[in-house]
Amino acid sequence: MKFQEFNKKFTRQAIGDEISLIESYPEPETRKFVERLPYFDSVAELCCNIGITSCVLAEKMGSVLGVELNEQRIKWAYENSKVYNADKKTKFIVGNVLDENILKHIKADAVLFDPYWRPFHGTSYNRNAKFVNSIDESTPSIRDVFYKTKDNITDNIIIRIPRNFTFETLKDLGKCKLENIYSNTMLRHKIAYFSPEQKQNEEVNVNYGAWWSER
Repeated sequence: MKFQEFNKKFTRQAIGDEISLIESYPEPETRKFVERLPYFDSVAELCCNIGITSCVLAEKMGSVLGVELNEQRIKWAYENSKVYNADKKTKFIVGNVLDENILKHIKADAVLFDPYWRPFHGTSYNRNAKFVNSIDESTPSIRDVFYKTKDNITDNIIIRIPRNFTFETLKDLGKCKLENIYSNTMLRHKIAYFSPEQKQNEEVNVNYGAWWSER
């Protein structure tokens, strides 16, 4: 399905159902995020939804692999890779991001992970509910995905997290760089960067200016 009412969120006509389009990050925000990343030959996006972030990543990175449990969303991700002219540099697979039999076969220099931040029930979550308060309450568990990623893929891990998370919330994962992402004066969310080079906690504010978001 194609939803023209999302034309403020995407520069092209992204393909998906209403829920998957709502759950996708706004493309303008994603582009600002990707601009700040260093180049990697290969990147894996875990919980890639319908692949919009993977497509934007592919414009800068050597190649991108998206992993998503929902088979229909993977089909839409492949369609979106064509819409965004990213099909030559992207690949998408159906899989559970907690399954080490899948993770051990992924070759990537960096991993981006974006879990559900609100309580998850069945196949959806309540967008009006409060954010989770720990790395064990997200779906899937940030703790579990983080350590399985370190064990099987790479130590370069990037996680989108809710605005209520702090260094104290993330302390079991090690030292990180924490970006507070603002839209003008409003703190929208945070991004945590983990790497072997990050020897101490570092916090910076990043202002994306005015951009449209449902999340």
